[in-house]
Amino acid sequence: AAARPRLFVFLPWFMLLMEERAMYYGRLFLDEGGCSHAESLAFARRHLEEEAGHVSLDVRLIREFWDSASPALRRWNARIMAWMVGEFFRHPKRAGRRVLKCWLERCPQ
Repeated sequence: AAARPRLFVFLPWFMLLMEERAMYYGRLFLDEGGCSHAESLAFARRHLEEEAGHVSLDVRLIREFWDSASPALRRWNARIMAWMVGEFFRHPKRAGRRVLKCWLERCPQ
């Protein structure tokens, strides 16, 4: 899909969604003291700073690809986006459930 940005014009929106989530969880991690290891905290801070730059790039890509797409192409891409959001951001399934089970066993708190 990334090789055909004029066809899959939803991708910058999807990337923006992921960047915003990463920034939200990154802030929570830092605010809650998610780790006491100084190197990990420094890495998390740098990553959060980089995400802000990614957001501005996503906005430019939306202007480039989404804004120039036809209404029919936008509708088709909106359906793909709805499916992608459902696959990746709703209740965990398949491997995600196994990962969560393992995580909860190791970190019951």
